[in-house]
Amino acid sequence: MATPELVSTFSELGQDVGYAELGTALRNLADKRLIDCPDPLLAAKQYLGMIRGDLHYRVVCGFAPLPERAEIERQVAHATRIFMSGISAS
Repeated sequence: MATPELVSTFSELGQDVGYAELGTALRNLADKRLIDCPDPLLAAKQYLGMIRGDLHYRVVCGFAPLPERAEIERQVAHATRIFMSGISAS
């Protein structure tokens, strides 16, 4: 079982870095009015959650084997299309 310290370190050095980097990029695009994104950090978390999604959960939990690269790319592309539709500039 993971200790609270391990979970905290993983979060700080892993996903939190990704959230912050993507959030900053989204904020920059929003500041230039290229996208409509009032909460870039939340949007970053939601997008990264979308691309991990059910497939990631099933693999991590051992319910499914690692998918082929083409399937991963298909799912990421689909999530990206949905996400970009939601933040497109009005």
